[in-house]
Amino acid sequence: MAMLIYATIMYYLRLYRLKHTSKTGYQDAFGPAVLTLFLCVAILSMLSLQSRNYLKRLEKENLIGNGFRNILHESSRCHKLNTTFPVFFEPSDVVLDPSGRYLWACSGNIVAKINIYTEVLEESIHVRGKEKYDFQGLTFTKADKPQIIYIATEFPTNRILVYDLQKRTVLDVVEMKHLLGRDPSFGGIAYSDSVWVGSGKMEKRHGTFFATSEQFIQIFTFITNNSTSELHLHPVALQSLHVHEKIGALSVYNNTLYALLDSKGVVRSWNMETSESRDFEIPTTSQLLEGIAFRWGGNISSSSDETTVFVSLNTPPQIWRLTFSQEKGFLEC
Repeated sequence: MAMLIYATIMYYLRLYRLKHTSKTGYQDAFGPAVLTLFLCVAILSMLSLQSRNYLKRLEKENLIGNGFRNILHESSRCHKLNTTFPVFFEPSDVVLDPSGRYLWACSGNIVAKINIYTEVLEESIHVRGKEKYDFQGLTFTKADKPQIIYIATEFPTNRILVYDLQKRTVLDVVEMKHLLGRDPSFGGIAYSDSVWVGSGKMEKRHGTFFATSEQFIQIFTFITNNSTSELHLHPVALQSLHVHEKIGALSVYNNTLYALLDSKGVVRSWNMETSESRDFEIPTTSQLLEGIAFRWGGNISSSSDETTVFVSLNTPPQIWRLTFSQEKGFLEC
């Protein structure tokens, strides 16, 4: 308010001197300095307020510290990977490769390879393309070679990149807009070599895929075109599964589809043979979970009902290894 009054006074003062053809008194010795000072104070106050709000949000979600509820602690059932990520790398999804030894994570247009035994990030790959992609989902298939990964890209591209990790080459680009609804927002992808209940069988079928868009899951498959020497896949819709909740990521384990509902802090499962659904609460209050991956290769304990699950947090970037029972859900740490 003071600056407005000062500026108004200076305006009319200069106008008066112009009308009376005054040769001096037009300079403003204090205005620019005071204005600069006020702007600096305003910018610093805004940054300070935003920082305090951000820290309060992190404290509210228990992200300062171990990222999970305070009652949890490091144990054989709950462990945070001691992985150092590249600058600005915020994992939006994770997936285990067919060997079960490496965990792949994605952020922006980067995919990173993490050894789950040493917890070391061994390799990060920048996927180059004609457009700028924002990766949101990853999956491998048992029908392809183990170095072939399927990458889901977020709106506005809404495509699947079929990428060769060894040759560092995009083998195919699949448009998904026509399968993801009127306002598509490609968020996650998963694969199963099983057939979803009621979807039937098809010649040259390339397994069963699952893709998320906002609040539903599109179940589809690829028909392989063998007329040319190059890989070219055609997506064919099978069914739609309406969830009515925001879906963060997808994973398939033991003939069951799992969807991470990050806003609710639960994982919802569907049996692929019966479509029976169950909800499992995740032992965290955070709503920044972005990825989930079930371990393909066996169990981590003598109990055949238990397996390893990896979940990733976006901010701060973290990956946790949890123990999951298909009967009891996530086991307490």
